[in-house]
Amino acid sequence: MDSAQISDFETNVDTPVIEELLASLSPRRREHSISTATVAVNLCRRFGVDAQKGRVAGLIHDSMKERELSEQWRLAAKAKEAMPNSFVPRAIEEFEENRDYGSKMIHGPAAAGYLCWYKAWTDMEVLEAVALHSSAFTDMKPLCKIVYIADKLEPLREYVGVAEACALETEDLEDLFAYAVSHVVEYLHGKGYRIAQSTLDLYNSLTTKKARA
Repeated sequence: MDSAQISDFETNVDTPVIEELLASLSPRRREHSISTATVAVNLCRRFGVDAQKGRVAGLIHDSMKERELSEQWRLAAKAKEAMPNSFVPRAIEEFEENRDYGSKMIHGPAAAGYLCWYKAWTDMEVLEAVALHSSAFTDMKPLCKIVYIADKLEPLREYVGVAEACALETEDLEDLFAYAVSHVVEYLHGKGYRIAQSTLDLYNSLTTKKARA
């Protein structure tokens, strides 16, 4: 995605920062980020959320994933300090409790910390969506849920097919969020990977609600 493509859509965004972060990623990670942004824009338009914010968050959500782990943890600490009134500190604390697992997830808070502290970004809605794209909490804001969904169900994912594409077009936001969470839990369980306690708690809550409906 070049400068012209970004500028065509965004009006009050630091385009050079986005370009810099995308350029620093491997081709595969960059393609995933652009695909996530595309899905996020479509969902934002469906659900009446700021599409510009959805695209920005989608483009930069994995921007720190290929940095050194020590740098990711250091930047995440910055996010924890800068965003005390959000779910971000809770997510980071969960990652800190199990560093092996947390080290695979800490890149979200790290990206938020980097943008907040070193690029002076102040849009907490975007920063929170970036920070929480690997976490899931019931009361997350709509933009956070949208970026979470877009990251998990963008079409380049190996497990995404016709059913997932249909869900993106037809399900309401809450049902789509539950669908994405269920997909994540089932996929990680099938691979034998550890699942965040917050995600398990949410999955159990959503499953119980669905059973009662």
